[in-house]
Amino acid sequence: MQTVQCPVCKDFSTQVAPDLISNVVRKGTAKYDFRQFTIIGPQSVDAAKAAYAAGEQGRYWNFVATVTTASRLKSSTAANS
Repeated sequence: MQTVQCPVCKDFSTQVAPDLISNVVRKGTAKYDFRQFTIIGPQSVDAAKAAYAAGEQGRYWNFVATVTTASRLKSSTAANS
């Protein structure tokens, strides 16, 4: 489970999951059952809906990477203010 607003989940999605999928799931060694989890306020629901929509178009991981980058830039900017 993940929410795209969670920094640990974002790290997993961008740093661990791509290799896991390429090296294990696509080879048929394991199945990766992934669920969006909406635990960080109402924005989590919107983010989950957007993630599912992106997934329907085969662009889930691109969406996660984009949201992660935007979120990190926003956090970095806020920290430097």
